[in-house]
Amino acid sequence: MDINITRFFSEANPRNYSASRMELGDNAGTITWNNAVNDSPEYMFVTAENRAEFESHFRAYGAWSEEEIATWSDQELNALFLQDVSAKIREFNDLAEGDWKEWDALCQAGTCSGSLYGGVLSVDGEIYFQIGD
Repeated sequence: MDINITRFFSEANPRNYSASRMELGDNAGTITWNNAVNDSPEYMFVTAENRAEFESHFRAYGAWSEEEIATWSDQELNALFLQDVSAKIREFNDLAEGDWKEWDALCQAGTCSGSLYGGVLSVDGEIYFQIGD
């Protein structure tokens, strides 16, 4: 499933949702998580119709049990997605310096996952994040 993240990509600062202890100190995880939860209503991607696909996406990480995932609210699931997307946006900015053609080359070489794509390389100029197959 392709999620259009153009507005989030254009407006949000990915460091608010994905940052290290070196950047934010010992409470980096708490800070970024709280930012993601608080901003989820503004950038809500999870719906009743696509929730199962988001759950499947995070289940594939192997970090959470089926029972734990089932307890997440839509806002919490979305917050985790904001963190995931933000990490990829930061990787895009750091490795490809915002250049979509360079990003595509890095993805083709296996350096990056390719879950983030779009910009000048997409048919509609929008930016997407792929979850699932």
